[in-house]
Amino acid sequence: MPHALLRAQHPDLTAVLRTLCDRAAVPLVVAETDDALRAVAALGPGDLLLVDAAASSAADLARCAALVARTPAAVPVWLIHPRPATLHALRPLAKGPARWFPPDFPVLSLLDALAAHYAHATLSESAALDALSAREQEVSALVADGLTDAQIAERLAVHPSTVKTYVARSKGKLDLETRGELKEAAGRLTEG
Repeated sequence: MPHALLRAQHPDLTAVLRTLCDRAAVPLVVAETDDALRAVAALGPGDLLLVDAAASSAADLARCAALVARTPAAVPVWLIHPRPATLHALRPLAKGPARWFPPDFPVLSLLDALAAHYAHATLSESAALDALSAREQEVSALVADGLTDAQIAERLAVHPSTVKTYVARSKGKLDLETRGELKEAAGRLTEG
């Protein structure tokens, strides 16, 4: 199931976002900057990064920038309460879609945006799984299990180059760039 990762600074905003995510039935993982830097690598299609972007110092802005820059392209970045200078610095670092919510944004608009994002994400993941052929799903599941192309080829009694083709097609259909991203996405898609 897709989830949201929040890089939090302010307890009040964290409480509001936790309530909104609960209402939208979205698991929310709250992490401080160092934990968020580790957790962002596990995000994939359908997930969301929420950044409390009210940077109060140059060091905090640098930590936010590192987090946004490490976010995979398939993961939207939502900047909450960015100051103009923060927005100017962070927005170009987002590889994927970016949104921002100014300090005076209506909280219900964020709830609507969360609900819309996760309704779309669920449909996107289901559609992505349906887009893979049965053999691509089988190969992707074996990639998720950590098998190499040679091991998959042996198990399926095909040539390793055939496995390489299935892996490349699966990555293309799921809009992924690396084998690691396919492993993560395939693991999530085959769980359900």
